Amino acid sequence: MKTKAILIFILLFCMLHAFSESKINWDKFNFLTGNWTGSGKDAKGDVNGTFSFKLDLNKNILVRKSHSVYQSKGTKASHDDLLIIFKDNTDNFKANFFDNEGNIINYNISFTDSSVVFLSEASDKAPQFRLTYTKIAPEKLKINFEFAKAGKPNEFTEYVSGYAVKIK
Repeated sequence: MKTKAILIFILLFCMLHAFSESKINWDKFNFLTGNWTGSGKDAKGDVNGTFSFKLDLNKNILVRKSHSVYQSKGTKASHDDLLIIFKDNTDNFKANFFDNEGNIINYNISFTDSSVVFLSEASDKAPQFRLTYTKIAPEKLKINFEFAKAGKPNEFTEYVSGYAVKIK
């Protein structure tokens, strides 16, 4: 009886351990992880901000938190957002974006040798968005955020672009 109890305990421990460790390969995102500071421009003026990419929930998601300040003709506006990157049931990377203005964007993710590209679905009823992080040096990024008007898929116009450097 003791042997059965010990075997059951070992089996349960092994199962819990197997389910608790992430099997996700985050290597394509490695150049993004850490804390960053950046600056850029949009159509109205200057943009400055900070953001971080950190693995969370036992390495099952990658979380970006961002704070930006937009300055235009003596006015300032703050923007805070959260981006959660995950692998879906089809083994593709996806992301969900939320911000302090109530916007929600669902992204599909693709990669090049030096970039991670977040692309929302095209729609006749809503704009399409593309966010691109490109590694231009070991600790320097170029960032582009673009949109395409509803019903005009993949006809992107730049909304904001800039550069960021790693601070940690």
